[in-house]
Amino acid sequence: MIVPGEGAFDPATRHLPVATFRADPRGRITAVNERWVTVTGLDPEDVVGRPWSEIAHPADRAELVGVLAFAQEIGGGGAEFRFERRDATIWLDLAVTAVRGPSGALEEFVGTVTDVTERRGQATDLDRYRSVAEVTSDLVLVGNGDGSVAYINPAAREWFGIGDDDVVTNDLVPPAFLERYYDEIRPALLRTNRWSGVAELPRRDGTLVAVEATITAGTAPGDEVLWLVLAARPVGVPVEAGPPPAGDAEADAEADVDRARRREDLLHQLARGVSQNAIVVLFEPVARVDGGVHGVTAVAYLRHRERGLVPVRDVLGGSDPGAVSGPLGMQVLRSACRQARTWERVLHDEAPRTFVPISGRGLVDEAFARTVVDLLDDTGLEPGRLALVVPESVLSEHDERALANAVALDDAGVKLVLSGFGSGPMSLPLLGSLPISAVEVGPSPLVPGPHGDGDPVLLKALTGFAHDLGLEVLAAGVDGPERFELFRGAGVDAMRGSFIGRARPAVGIPDIVGGTT
Repeated sequence: MIVPGEGAFDPATRHLPVATFRADPRGRITAVNERWVTVTGLDPEDVVGRPWSEIAHPADRAELVGVLAFAQEIGGGGAEFRFERRDATIWLDLAVTAVRGPSGALEEFVGTVTDVTERRGQATDLDRYRSVAEVTSDLVLVGNGDGSVAYINPAAREWFGIGDDDVVTNDLVPPAFLERYYDEIRPALLRTNRWSGVAELPRRDGTLVAVEATITAGTAPGDEVLWLVLAARPVGVPVEAGPPPAGDAEADAEADVDRARRREDLLHQLARGVSQNAIVVLFEPVARVDGGVHGVTAVAYLRHRERGLVPVRDVLGGSDPGAVSGPLGMQVLRSACRQARTWERVLHDEAPRTFVPISGRGLVDEAFARTVVDLLDDTGLEPGRLALVVPESVLSEHDERALANAVALDDAGVKLVLSGFGSGPMSLPLLGSLPISAVEVGPSPLVPGPHGDGDPVLLKALTGFAHDLGLEVLAAGVDGPERFELFRGAGVDAMRGSFIGRARPAVGIPDIVGGTT
C-alpha cells in the first residue's frame, strides 16, 4: 500500500483513463492517479493523508462516511456527492470497494470517481418539468445517458402498468425500439439534440401501440448522450382517455395476478425480508487481458429504498458467488438472453458473449437444459453467445442430472464455464472429460488475494493446466491493482471485477464494445 511520503501517484493505476484512489481503513486517502488531478483539480499532496470527510462538500460528508461504512459491511458501495475544487464545486460519482486480507480484516478501500456535474445540473430543470409532467396525459420519461430511468410520470406508469413503488428496469423498452435507438434516434440526437417520429411502445397487457414521440437530449463531445426526455402520445387515442380502453379488464386482471405472483416469489427469495424492492439486471464488463471487451456478466441487483442498488447475492448470502436460483434466477437468465439478442442485432459479429451465473440447484433441475434451449428459441439468440457459469462443486459431485444437463447444453451450442476452479474438490483428470469451454478462478484459499495469501505458483500452474486442456481462463473478483497484476502474471485470458469496470444498464453496453466510453 502507498502511504504519505512514499510517492505522489499510485504506479499501478497512474495512466488509467479513470480517476482512481486508495484509502486506508479509516477512510484516509493514501494514493491517487494522474486522472484524479484532472477531475478534482487537487494534487496528491493536497489529499494524501486526509479523510474523505474533509475533502468533500460539508453538506455531503456525513453521507460519505456512511457509504464507506456500508462498503465495509457488504464489500462495495457508491454515491454521488459534491466536491470542492479550487475553482468550483463539482458533482462526483463515487464507486468504492472494500479490500480484505487473508484474515478477513479490512485492509483498504479502492475506488473511482467520475465527474457528473453536467448531468446533475439537469436536476433543477427536472424538478420544474415535473410540475407539468405530473398532470399531463402524455407519456413522459426522463432517462440518463447510461439507459437508467430518472423519472416516469403518472400517465406513463398507468400506460405501462407500473406501480408507484415499482422501479423501472431495462425490460420496459422493447428490443425493436432499442435497435431503432442505435440505428436512427441516437445519431439524430447527437446531430441536433432532437428526434421526432412514430414508435411502438407496449401497454400494460403487452400489446404494442403506435405513439407519436419526441425525444430531446443533452449531449457531450465524444458522442455521449448525457440525458434525454421522451414525450409520447398514442396515435388516434384522445389524450383524455388515460387508462387502456374497455375490454382489457380480463387481461389486466391476469397481469395483476402475474405481477403479484412474481413479487411473492421475489420476496420469498430475498430471505432477509428487505421491503420495497425491485430487481434490476445490470451487466459487468469482462475485459481481455490484451485489451478489448471479451463479454459481459449479468448481475442481479436489489433496488433498496435507503441503500440504492445492492447486489442480490449480498442480500441472499448464498454460497454460489453471483448466482441466483429459482424463479428469480430464471428471470435474470431470461432478461440476459433478451438483451443479448438485441446486442446481436445491433452489433452483429461484435456482440459480446453474455455470461450468466447459474446456481448448483438450477443445474440439477431435470428440466433446466430444455428450459434454456426453449428460451434460446423464443428469443432467437445464437447459442454460442450465451455462457452459463456453473459452480465447480456441483459437477465434481458426479450428480447425474447436472452432468446430463451440461452435456445437453453443450450439444445445443451453449458455452459452460466452471467457476471456483482450484478451490474445490474437482478431480483434475475429470476436468478434461467435462463439456466446458472455460474455467473461472477467483478469491479462495488456493488462489491468492491482493496481499499475498495463497500460492501464486499454484495459480500459474492451474492456469497452465487449463490452457493445456484447451480451456479459456477467466478471473473474477479483480477489485484492485495488485489482483489485476497477479492474474495477468498468471496468464489468464480475461478478467472481471470492480477494478475492471462497474456493472451498467444494457443500453450502455454497445458503447463499451464500440470503445466510446
